[in-house]
Amino acid sequence: MKRLPTISVLAIAILLNSLSANPAAANSYLIPHSSYLSAATDQFAAPAIGRVWQAADGAVGHGASHSWVWGPGAFLTTYEPASTPSGNHLVQYFDKGRLEVNDPHADPTAPWYVTSGLLVKEMVSGQLQTADGYEQRAPAAIPVAGDDGPSYAAFASLTAPTSDRSGAPLSQQISNDGRVQNILRPPDDSITAAHFDAASGHNIASPFWQLAAAGDPLFAPNWLYVLGHPITEPYWASVSINGKPARVLVQLFERRVLTYNPANPAPFQVEFANLGRAYYQWRYRSPLAHEEKPPADYTSYDVAASIHANRSV
Repeated sequence: MKRLPTISVLAIAILLNSLSANPAAANSYLIPHSSYLSAATDQFAAPAIGRVWQAADGAVGHGASHSWVWGPGAFLTTYEPASTPSGNHLVQYFDKGRLEVNDPHADPTAPWYVTSGLLVKEMVSGQLQTADGYEQRAPAAIPVAGDDGPSYAAFASLTAPTSDRSGAPLSQQISNDGRVQNILRPPDDSITAAHFDAASGHNIASPFWQLAAAGDPLFAPNWLYVLGHPITEPYWASVSINGKPARVLVQLFERRVLTYNPANPAPFQVEFANLGRAYYQWRYRSPLAHEEKPPADYTSYDVAASIHANRSV
């Protein structure tokens, strides 16, 4: 039988000292289930997370004709408060999203064993998920795409349901402060509203729906799993990308932000925004100071969890 890695005496001392100084941390951040301890690798916190990443991004950099769905690798692994029986869940941050395991006792082969969280919905509404529900904050004043441009907060007043506009051209542009106006010459006049999502009352732009409906690898295992329902209409926006001005189509979904840049080569016109980085900055009120990768011995993240328990989240 394979032996589980053990926690060093120093790690135990640090953890117990931190938890004794903060009793709430002991309730919010628990020792991970043994399946995590034996299954963790240098790259992924759990094999199921690795499978999700592999399906979408395993071929990127090796001839795949699309950009990153999650990102080249995780930049942070920890536990965060959540409405679960233990009061927390395992999360792993990537550039473009966050993958999470809510119930370590569930079937790891089930499609929703690993989820990606409603991060965009939280950032637009300002409702930060906690163990007891939500903490109300200001919506995120962080650009949804590029180096500048409209922020998540700019879309807060644009989430109300609309009517079915399938087939209609997309000719509305959002300003940095959230004002919407009609434009006579959109950057790509072939783009239309392609699908009306009755559950949310929003239209999905044609370049996004073409990939989602076709079962493109970007949206494996299905588009609702990766994107969630749309929470806004698609809008053109003026942004800066690597210091250069660009006009891109932006649409916010519960779990992701998609952009369409007609100036990019065809396989890379649709991209995922750097949501994981943006959400981390909003949740912890600062950009990540340094990269953290999960070690083979996952127990060191018990200590990392106690550190996060003492932060303002």
